[in-house]
Amino acid sequence: MVDLQDAIKYIKGLRLPDPPNIATGEAFDGQTDQPQGVVIGSELLTFDGLDANVREAVTNAFLLAQLHADATVGDKMQTHEYYSRFAEVLQGIGWLVHEETRAANSERGDSIDVHASLLSLAELALSPHKAAVDLVRAVLDVMMKADDNEPWITFYYENAVKSENAHLSIALAQSGTAIADVSVALVQLAVRASKKLSKRVIFRRETANATLDHITAKLGINEVSLMALNDEVASHIGAHSSGYIRNLPPLPRSS
Repeated sequence: MVDLQDAIKYIKGLRLPDPPNIATGEAFDGQTDQPQGVVIGSELLTFDGLDANVREAVTNAFLLAQLHADATVGDKMQTHEYYSRFAEVLQGIGWLVHEETRAANSERGDSIDVHASLLSLAELALSPHKAAVDLVRAVLDVMMKADDNEPWITFYYENAVKSENAHLSIALAQSGTAIADVSVALVQLAVRASKKLSKRVIFRRETANATLDHITAKLGINEVSLMALNDEVASHIGAHSSGYIRNLPPLPRSS
């Protein structure tokens, strides 16, 4: 278990970017037993089998990691450096990295299907847990069917895509796995295209001339440690939360 005083000191010392000028985010809604997700900047985080307070704590931890990586690395297209800083923060507050793969130029071509690549990587990261794979597939299906003008779609696109580059991340948090009380399977995908990436490329399976880098990881934490530090984490990111978090539409149950 992480030393709480050391972890609190570590959290207080983490540099974050300036808070956004607007505060239009939705309050996190964990009060449901239905699988659910949130958009955290450029990340889709989904949940299965976690209590509401644990979902909120995982959301806060991942926002803290993203904010510090944003502040210290800046360019998310520096895929490996960005992920290393992101993971470093999580490890500093008690998370353990159990598995990790990194691949530069993992795909390259003039007809890359970004949606299919993200799903394929998620299936690899979550294998052999079919229910978890089905839930992530449901999230991507919701993305594909959503109206381009839905606020959460626009929010995710604006945070994930910068002209011809995109940094896409999807994660599934679960309880009671072999890894830990709380475990997360994570995929980060960097897309470098030959021209500006449209919403149709990101959400509608329209292909593009592009090169992909990816990272997959499995992380875990003891629930006691997660909850013991949540107030400190929430306090440190408090000015940022409303500008970085949006709720996903209701998701179907895994079976």
